[in-house]
Amino acid sequence: MGSILKASCKQCKFSKEFGFGGGMTDFQTNCSVPAINTATGEFTTENYFNKDRLPDDIKFYNDPEMYQGEPDEGQTHQWGGVYLKHKDNLCPGCNAFTMDFQNVGFFD
Repeated sequence: MGSILKASCKQCKFSKEFGFGGGMTDFQTNCSVPAINTATGEFTTENYFNKDRLPDDIKFYNDPEMYQGEPDEGQTHQWGGVYLKHKDNLCPGCNAFTMDFQNVGFFD
């Protein structure tokens, strides 16, 4: 079961909902994870299982460059082996570490 997360920035009010992980029918081939296209600055979700085949411009939010601090136990969203910090993520809108990921639902 995957999660529906909402990215929201405390500074510039950037906001976007997205799916994180995979569902019952595609969990073996799909793991949607938020990322930034560093060439365009666009917030996107990409299949983490394809990370080795994606352009170098795609930077996933589980990369230490995409958040401040350390991911503490209980302060992360987790699917499989992918962890996302709840707070202090890089915002694509204002380029500050002021974006949070909140769980707003689930999908299957």
